[in-house]
Amino acid sequence: MDLQFDPETNHLWAVCDDTCSGCTATLDLDAGGKFAVTNVYERPGSMPNLNNEGFAIAPQSECVDGHKPVFWSDDNNDDGHALRSGMINCTVVDLDADNDGVNDDVDVTFPPGTSQAADPTNETFSDELAGGTTSGRILSRNGRTLTVSDAHNPSGVLVNVGAGSAPAQFQLELHLGRGGRDQQPA
Repeated sequence: MDLQFDPETNHLWAVCDDTCSGCTATLDLDAGGKFAVTNVYERPGSMPNLNNEGFAIAPQSECVDGHKPVFWSDDNNDDGHALRSGMINCTVVDLDADNDGVNDDVDVTFPPGTSQAADPTNETFSDELAGGTTSGRILSRNGRTLTVSDAHNPSGVLVNVGAGSAPAQFQLELHLGRGGRDQQPA
């Protein structure tokens, strides 16, 4: 048996082992603040009634074509397999509506000001509007894919650079606290 929280749906998944034929239930908080069963699912038709004691849901970033992986762990290692996988429904979220490589939550003017999430020509980014400390500007992609996203905790931005032979260049501006700023090319 296992409990797993899915932050995408805010469901708490309760997974039962072979004691209750591998059923899974989702629970949500009702109006009175108590957990209530919202759905009950039978185990996958291709999975025998196993002693599944673990259940994991892949993160939202794994959602492709409306499905993301889930995993069960079998304490008995039946048929030599301790892990089994399946899929659950999910909603693909477009984090970069204008497809400029800068996720909408950090797609703002430089220095930080207004959102530029609808401007595919914008080459600036910042997490300062969300309480962060990092801003920047893409200087040259040189044919490479750059994806800029919010690091959340700790604050900052993540810059992923795709394959290529020429260097991509971007400028970072870090807020050092007490009003100081430092600009560094990267």
